[in-house]
Amino acid sequence: MLRCRARQRSNGGAAPSPAHLPRLAVNQRVATESAEIEAIARLAATIVKDGDTLILDTGTTTATLATQLVRRHGLHVITNNLMVLPLFADEEEIAVTVIGGE
Repeated sequence: MLRCRARQRSNGGAAPSPAHLPRLAVNQRVATESAEIEAIARLAATIVKDGDTLILDTGTTTATLATQLVRRHGLHVITNNLMVLPLFADEEEIAVTVIGGE
């Protein structure tokens, strides 16, 4: 179990790995982690330049990053994050490719 990180070693036993604990719902994460999410999104937005192609995965941080990218020029955003689609719907300078799955 230690190899797959389902447990982490501790003195006197084992405990659930933090990566395997239940995650909060999206609205709960935004409410409790909004300052951290905003800070990460602002920093990440400084790396993105006009004309870049980027992949935004699902999640609250990438959705918040998307809000920082509105009004950019020549971006190509590839995403499966349905939260970002309305943000870019009216942006003529941003091409969006939505990837799907089963």
